[in-house]
Amino acid sequence: MLPMDGVEDTLRRGTGTCIHEISVFVALCRAAGIKARYKLYTPTLSDEWNDTFLVDPLLKKWYNSMGYFMLHGEGEVYVDGKWFVVDVGPTPERQAASSMPITKFGEDSIGVWLNSVPGSEMHLESFPYGMDFLLKLAYKIAPGTFDKINAGILEQIEAGKKIIEEAGGEEAYDEMIRRKAKKAPKVELERREELIFAD
Repeated sequence: MLPMDGVEDTLRRGTGTCIHEISVFVALCRAAGIKARYKLYTPTLSDEWNDTFLVDPLLKKWYNSMGYFMLHGEGEVYVDGKWFVVDVGPTPERQAASSMPITKFGEDSIGVWLNSVPGSEMHLESFPYGMDFLLKLAYKIAPGTFDKINAGILEQIEAGKKIIEEAGGEEAYDEMIRRKAKKAPKVELERREELIFAD
């Protein structure tokens, strides 16, 4: 995990979080005259991700209290009158380490390799103001926590490389895991007028 910085910094560095990578995707689409935007949401964590992200007591306490702890996002591009999802953040290695299919252009990661906290999905033209400040502040307050997350991500990538290699490559892995994968149920909350709470 890295503090937020600009698209140029991400390109020079050659790496970044999902938010950094979405920012590059959105900027490149817009430079080519194609409409693009952010789709952000709060994901629920799978067991495989718990080992990567909940490696620190501070994060574990946050997650146990709130039920979530981070933001994930995808890019969306407007082509032929329709918005298409592009999850540019995850690498095939990280998806393999999570026992998830490798997402493809137009395939939403929600329900494929992540689930979202109901009601948390946002479609935005730009990254929310102030979010970069909050990320930098969190990094300044708890740099050790971020270092543990980064180490967990690197371990996840190495484990995923091995899984893909043992499966016979990315395509073979993806085909195998899609055959095995259970479709996650889509949860929708609705207001029920017949429920009345009295004082």
